[in-house]
Parts: sequence; structure tokens; C-alpha cells
Amino acid sequence: RKDGSTFPVEVSSRALDLDGQPRVTSFVRDISERRKNEREIRRMTQLYAALSQVNQAIVWSSSREALFAKICEVMVEFGKFDMAWIGLDDPWVNQVRVAASYGDTHAYLDRIRVESGPTAFGAGPVGRAIREAVPCVVNDFLHAPGTGPWHVAALESGFQAVAAFPIRREGRVIGALCVYSKELGFFGEPEEALLVEAAMDISFALDHLALDDQRRSTEIALLESERQLKEAQEAGGIGTYTWFIQEDCWKGSPFLDQIFGVGPDHPRNLAGWVQVVAPDFRDRMASYVAGIIERHEPFDLDYPILRVSDGKRRWVHGRGEIHRDAGDRPVAMVGIIQDITERKLAEQALRKISVALEQSPLSIVITDPKGAIEYVNPTFTRISGYSAQEVIGQNPRLLKSPATPPGHYRTLWETLDRSDVWVGEFENLKKGGEPFLERAIIAPVRDEQGELTGYIAIKEDITQARKDEAERRSLEAQLQQSQKLESLGALAGGVAHDMNNVLGAILGLASTLRETAEPQAPQVKSLDTIMNACMRGRGVVKSLLYFARKDLQEERPIDLNELVREMAQLLSHTTLQRIQLRMELAEGIGRLRGDPGALSHALMNLCVN
Repeated sequence: RKDGSTFPVEVSSRALDLDGQPRVTSFVRDISERRKNEREIRRMTQLYAALSQVNQAIVWSSSREALFAKICEVMVEFGKFDMAWIGLDDPWVNQVRVAASYGDTHAYLDRIRVESGPTAFGAGPVGRAIREAVPCVVNDFLHAPGTGPWHVAALESGFQAVAAFPIRREGRVIGALCVYSKELGFFGEPEEALLVEAAMDISFALDHLALDDQRRSTEIALLESERQLKEAQEAGGIGTYTWFIQEDCWKGSPFLDQIFGVGPDHPRNLAGWVQVVAPDFRDRMASYVAGIIERHEPFDLDYPILRVSDGKRRWVHGRGEIHRDAGDRPVAMVGIIQDITERKLAEQALRKISVALEQSPLSIVITDPKGAIEYVNPTFTRISGYSAQEVIGQNPRLLKSPATPPGHYRTLWETLDRSDVWVGEFENLKKGGEPFLERAIIAPVRDEQGELTGYIAIKEDITQARKDEAERRSLEAQLQQSQKLESLGALAGGVAHDMNNVLGAILGLASTLRETAEPQAPQVKSLDTIMNACMRGRGVVKSLLYFARKDLQEERPIDLNELVREMAQLLSHTTLQRIQLRMELAEGIGRLRGDPGALSHALMNLCVN
């Protein structure tokens, strides 16, 4: 052209005969517009081919990573872009990371940093497309504002035009598809429209993959749930069932068949179900089922069964909900059956233990590891006067008596800390402050792992036993003293009889000599002294016989003054020398009837004491 610019032309020439003279005629046609249309057609063909390949990638890609890699490859190989990449946004740090790329021969992506936030690194096409959720096309990438962070890398890679298109998942922008061209002004409206469609297809594919992932996850979770349910049913001894009431048939899980011990040929109707129930419970079962259906109540019952396979009696717990139709007619019962035989046996054993504890004549206290009371039996409340409500949560020290030395409790806890059993006695106080004695056995309680769970004390009230023992010892002491006195009395009785014989012989001989002697004879006075001494000796012997209970009691007239004088003579020889006896006797008091031996014995005891 005149201005020096070039334009394409098409030249055609042909020979002409004008007036017999050969001529050559040339035709020149400006084909700039046609060439432009051809280029656009070629570009559109390439883009359609790329879009078709994108759809193929969407159909055949099994994962998001494979899809992204294939799309980037298609954009370069079929769309004839110089480079393509897909970036995903990390919303926590606003950083865009490369998920897939193709055609990056100059390591452009390794040298740039892209962000999705309103920063210098987020001012490029990718950051804006993600942040603003709209396509971003830059046909003069090297001179566009905000391209400073990438200018050197883009210049070295030869990129002139860039376009970024937001990618969505479930309607939310998660990243962008970005394509590069080394041709200035490369992206027009047709290119942009086709790339928007490609980005939409990618978004659709992501949703589809997410649904597939969710479906696969759901299927995996369902299979896992079924496996766990099966294992849980087996571990918990639980089977499931559905009884169709109108059709009179029921279906159960495989583990329910194990619980009932039935095979595939067992009748699956109400009669077949009742056949499994223990005979002694069948009438009650029929009445119970009819009652809950009438009362619109759920099935919830423990009942015994007889396993069909081995005839063993087992206990099961059944639960079920009755479903009804629009006319309120029962149509089905859906529920579970759990084998609770071991639990029933444990409950029975526990019930026996509980009854034994409640009826035990011994006081029983159970505490936690810190000593707080958790249980007391009725014997404890009867003995201590405290009710169970008053002591639960309290420490047993509320019974402590000041009479029990502190060292006693210290020894107790040292024993328990060694995991030994403590056996001993101590004094406690009842609720009213009355002391009582207890003999106790206290032991630590541990679980299967050996961890301390508490303490148990088994105690016996020995207050009355101690009183009885003290009384027994007193009676034994009295018996021993009585036996000693009896022995002493027997000895005294023997001595008294012998002395009586001796004194009788002396008195008889002295009396004979006194009667034959002359009144004025010198020996008369001596004989009178001997006879008086013998009489006094007989009195002493009589006292010994009374002491020994060897003589019968007698009653006769008594001269008290004479009796006192005789006892004084005896006492003067038996008391200590420092003891002096002085008598003040009233004369003429007369006589009284009584046992002189008993009176002498009483006076003797009084004076000896």
C-alpha cells in the first residue's frame, strides 16, 4: 500500500486477441478478508477439535488428576495453544497451586507465584478469574498493567496473549483454566466463547466426578457398614427380623438363625416362631403379642427359647416396632433379637450376691478408692443407727471414736496400701454417740486389669460378746475363788474334827482328874485352866466348822456379850500386833435366839476386813 503496509492479493492472467494483436490481461484481487476468514475458520476448527477432545477426556477420565492432565494436553495439541495449565485455589492462604500443565518448555510456572487475593501476585488473569469469578482475557500480556511479577518469565517464554477461565465445583469457584499464545491479540470473541464452554464442561465434569466419588464412598461406606453391622450383630449376639403380620411370615438375618438354631427349612411363620419359644412361656408370649398389638405398644420383652439345633435353653431380649397401614391395621413388626443368656446368668448370680449382702448378719461397707462410702447393708444401719442415705458419699471416719489410737488407723492404711487384707478390732461410735466394738476384715477391691476400684469392709459387732466374755471371766474368777474357799473349808473342817478329838480327849482327862482331886489341891487350878482352854478351843473349832460349812445351823438363846468376848480372844491371836481390841459392852441386854456360829462368822469377817 501507499503507507508501506502489505496485504495479500490474488493475481490471474489470460491472453486476449485484440484486433489481431495478442494481449495479456491480469486481474489483481485483494484477498485480505478471505485470508482472515480462513484463519478464523482454522482456529475455530482447532478449538472445536480441542473441545471435542475435552468432552472425550471428561467421559474417559477416572479421576480429577487424570482429567486435568488430559485437558491441558488437548489444549496444546488440538487447540494449538503454546501452553496450558490448571490452577486450584487454597482459600486458607489464597495461594494458587498448579494442578496440571502442558507445553511449559521454559519452566514458566516454576518461576511465578500466583495468588487469588487482591495482592500484586493476584493481579494477573488467573487471580482475577478466580477472585472475580469471570473470564479474564489479556491479548497484550507483556504490556498489560499488573504483569510486573511475571513480565520477565513471560518475555523469556515468548507469551503475548493469555486467557483464564474460572472452574467451579458445586457452583463455587475452585480454580481456573489458563491458556497462553505467542501471537499478539490471539483471543477473539469466538475463542473466548469456546473456552468458556470448555471451562463449563470441566466444571460439570468435576461435579460428576464428585458425585461418582460420593457414590463410590457411599457404596464403600455401605459395604463397610454392612460388614460392621454383621460383626456387631455377632459380637453383641443380635439378629434382626421383619414379621409380615397379614401374610404371617417373617424374615430374619443370618445371625438370628444362629440364635434360634434354625436352618433354611424351618417354617417362617408365627407357629414356627412360637416353636422356638420355651414351652413354659408360649402362652404368655401369645398373650403378650396380642396385648401390644391391641394397645399400640412396641414389643419389648425378655423370654426363654429352646434352640432347635441342640435343645439348649437360652434367654433372648426382643424389641420391635409395629407398622400400621392407613386403616390402622398392623402390617409388620420390625425389630431385633439379642442373646442375653450370659447377662441373665450374671444377673442371677448378682442377685444372689445382693441378697446375701442384704441379709448378712455382718455389717458390710463398700467404698470408692478415695474412701467415700458407696454401699452399706441393713446390718450396718441397724448397728450404727445411720441410714444408708446419711452415709452414702461420706467417709467411714464419721464412726471414729477418740478411744481408738491414731496408730491403729495408720497400721490399717499401711496394710491396705500394700494390697494386703487388714484384720483387727476398733471402737466406733453410733449415731447417738454410744460406743461399740467391731472386729473387721478390710480388703482392697481390684478390677480385671488390677486397677483399684475401692475397698470392702466386713465387720462384726462384738460389744455384747466382749461383755459376755468379761462376765464369763468374772464368773470364772469367782468360781476359782469359791473352789479355793471350798478347799480351804475342807481343810479347816478336817483340822476342826481332828482338833475336836484332841480337845475332847484333853477335856475328858482333865475333867476326870478335876473330879478326883481335892478342892484345895494345887493341881485343881491348873486343871480348871486346861478345861477352860479346851472349851475355848472347842469354840474356835466350832467357828472353823461353820466356816467350812461342815456343821448344821442351829438356833438357841445367845448371850451377845459372851459371844463377843469369845471372838475377841480368838481375834487377839490372829490380828496384827499393832491392832488393839477394845470392847464397850452394855450389861444386862438379855438374850436373843439365833445361830451363834453365823454371828461369829459375820463378826470375824467384819473385823478381818
